[in-house]
Amino acid sequence: MKFPSKMQVPPAVRVAFFPLRPEAVRSRRVATGGFTLIELLVVIGLIAMMGSLMVPAFDAISRGRGVEKRAWEIAGLLEQARSYAMTKNTYVWVGFRQNGDRYAVAVVASRDGLENLAAANLVSIHRGLNLEQTTLSGSLPAYGNRPDTNAGVTQLTAAQTSDTFTAQVGGVPLTFSNTLLVFNPRGEARASQTLDRWVEIGIQPMRGSVADIQNTAAIQVAGLSGQVRIFRP
Repeated sequence: MKFPSKMQVPPAVRVAFFPLRPEAVRSRRVATGGFTLIELLVVIGLIAMMGSLMVPAFDAISRGRGVEKRAWEIAGLLEQARSYAMTKNTYVWVGFRQNGDRYAVAVVASRDGLENLAAANLVSIHRGLNLEQTTLSGSLPAYGNRPDTNAGVTQLTAAQTSDTFTAQVGGVPLTFSNTLLVFNPRGEARASQTLDRWVEIGIQPMRGSVADIQNTAAIQVAGLSGQVRIFRP
């Protein structure tokens, strides 16, 4: 019996009676395989490059959120100090100072209702703040609608006062001097011997021993009303 040639057999029958040669199977497997080693290395290199470009951006966002969180912590402390002064009809001092790589903030009040900073007359009304990797700045750049020193704003670091008090922050006694903000029984705020229109507390995050000037916050306190507001770039 003579079989028909391969070209005369229908495709379905051809597959059954005339299987592919081994070399054809191997070539088809190669054609339907995955990435080559070079292609994988190129993709890994691109992913690594994109990651290295994104890390600084995420780092900047993290520092920006961190300084804003600290600004709100300080603002909340100032509001509490003002409220205490008005409720208790007394004087309240808020002290600021550098404490190593941290920035410490403490709050004390007068027991007798007078502007008397004698140690025996002071009572701590808050456990204080110990802000990590933060520093006070008296030379923040202008941004947004934030008024500067030409608009009646007094920088806290430039305040002229000889007032001093000692308070514990984080279980450690610290002395606060010169950089103080005081609220009187009417809720008015001042950083020197005279009433200020606005007092500004500028903060910056630290990157090691260098201040990050790109991520700053300005906390301003109105002298007459004690209103607290925050400005960010």
